[in-house]
Amino acid sequence: MRELAELYAMLANDGIKQPLVLRTEDAVSTQRRPLLSAEASFLTLDALRDTVRPANSTGNNTVYWKTGTSNGFHDAWTAGIFGRYALVVWIGNFNGQNSPALVGVRSAAPLFFQVVDAVQAERPSQDLIAHKPKTLNLRTIDVCATTGDVGLDGCPVVTRTWFIPSVSPIKQHNVYRKILVNTRTGKQACRVQEGITAYKTLEVWPSDLQRTLEKAGIHKPSLPPKEPGCEDTANETEGSNPVIISPQQRVEYHARLDGQQSDAIPLKASADGSVKTLHWFIDNRYIGQSAPEEPLSWQPQSGQYTVRVVDDQGRAASTKMVVSVVQ
Repeated sequence: MRELAELYAMLANDGIKQPLVLRTEDAVSTQRRPLLSAEASFLTLDALRDTVRPANSTGNNTVYWKTGTSNGFHDAWTAGIFGRYALVVWIGNFNGQNSPALVGVRSAAPLFFQVVDAVQAERPSQDLIAHKPKTLNLRTIDVCATTGDVGLDGCPVVTRTWFIPSVSPIKQHNVYRKILVNTRTGKQACRVQEGITAYKTLEVWPSDLQRTLEKAGIHKPSLPPKEPGCEDTANETEGSNPVIISPQQRVEYHARLDGQQSDAIPLKASADGSVKTLHWFIDNRYIGQSAPEEPLSWQPQSGQYTVRVVDDQGRAASTKMVVSVVQ
């Protein structure tokens, strides 16, 4: 709880962390430790500002808050910033016994806001966070509401968001693509035919995000198949290169001398939503193929390797890795 209080106070204090002073007679610590920029601290709190507060909260002051529930329902948390205060609430059993009632938003949050409303009624204080953008290196820009990227071509909904100049990433999304479709068959066409084909804007998500959306119960239709004779025709709008997930960069891998199967390294990559097959190479030697997000096991020996993956449309990515032998 003390650590959470220090971290939330750090966010309110422009990213400067300092130890808590538990009693007024204690000396104020001079151990000030910068953890985040003032801009990043504000953006973190701003993301928590619009969380819907419990119905029984009577106050109308701005609160930057977040709930938490530990694995197995052992602890219920709510932490946040309001006015000049940082507040953390924990609810649980002192013997560590779990309970299905120990859910942050249902048990800790109502008590959290009872304290907030009581403090504000007794010692009202103004929101000290909202005015900060005037003094920080921040501005707002238009981004695609779906992807969060600055590329707006084909994006159905545009929104405004905060941007840290020279810090925030700038990238073009490639999710919304204009695809030539045969309106009679619904398949991708390889040439324009008047009255038969038309361009449609379709969503094409990377394989890792596609899988995450599916787990969340959000179904996104896949690209329609190509018409006969168009299989080798590339889309007019190029997709994204694959991204190697494993092996990881800057990680040294170890293999045992006995070469147990457990030492096999999974070759895994995410790919453009239009990709069906990935081809794997180790130092230009073909290893095998896999589907996006599906691992291909490779048994290494000691040495340095270049791992390369090529999708079924010719897009590629590579990484270097080091394998050492252990006894």
